[in-house]
Amino acid sequence: QFTLGRADTPDLIVCHGQVIPLPPGSHASLWLLGAAVEGSQMAQTFTVTYTDGTTQDLIQNLSDWFLPGRFPGEGRAVKTPYRLSARGEKDPRAFYIYSYGFKLDAAKTAKSVTLPDNANVKIFAVSVAN
Repeated sequence: QFTLGRADTPDLIVCHGQVIPLPPGSHASLWLLGAAVEGSQMAQTFTVTYTDGTTQDLIQNLSDWFLPGRFPGEGRAVKTPYRLSARGEKDPRAFYIYSYGFKLDAAKTAKSVTLPDNANVKIFAVSVAN
């Protein structure tokens, strides 16, 4: 389950290597809602850090939000009827937000996930599941 921000507030993270804390506990999977801009972004690394200091690299191709690449591990989660340009103009084409799921080591406790350092990768939400 994902919780998104209100419609009139910023609703995505532009990836610059931010560390996102995860809820405490052992989790079987990590889920992201996201998309790429300026073309698909290939082999992006999301690094999970566990409380014992070990890490796990999760590597994923992310589709451009206008041109789905149908990459393994990627699903279309949201289809939007338009987007707003940087100047606030409505672009009436369909755009997509994708879901990405990754298996975690459930025997360990995941502490955080580090996002890629790539401004063309946008993340809307992060969640964990058992």
